[in-house]
Amino acid sequence: MKHFDPAKPNVPLDQLSDAQRRIAGGPVWKLDEVQRLMAAGELKSLLTPKSGSDVYIHFSWTLREVGVLFHQLQKNHFRNSQWVSLPKNPNDVYAADSYVLPKGYLPHGSVLGNDLPSVYVKFTIRSNPQLMTFVSVHPST
Repeated sequence: MKHFDPAKPNVPLDQLSDAQRRIAGGPVWKLDEVQRLMAAGELKSLLTPKSGSDVYIHFSWTLREVGVLFHQLQKNHFRNSQWVSLPKNPNDVYAADSYVLPKGYLPHGSVLGNDLPSVYVKFTIRSNPQLMTFVSVHPST
């Protein structure tokens, strides 16, 4: 499911700048394979507390609707890869990819609406159990 396995940073993420958290050579994850596994029900997903709050405040969406949005992403929407930590285990680091779905990209009549701004989506996949986590989902700036 990965294009490559980058070497993890050897210092805590809170000691790194945004630029130092970036992973060169991304994307780390094979978007089409992740989308296929999600569609087949073989890869479950969840929102972090922060991304869940942002999704509700900005879009009034559920996790299902975030999944609909995720399946609209294409390789050319890739923005960057970076190291992230998750709330339950802030000392563990994960490689995440971010994408921006352009404004007006959704097909007419989409369940997500027709007046959607550009949307920034960042996700990572962890194992044991295999689970995709949406780290950020919000209007792109």
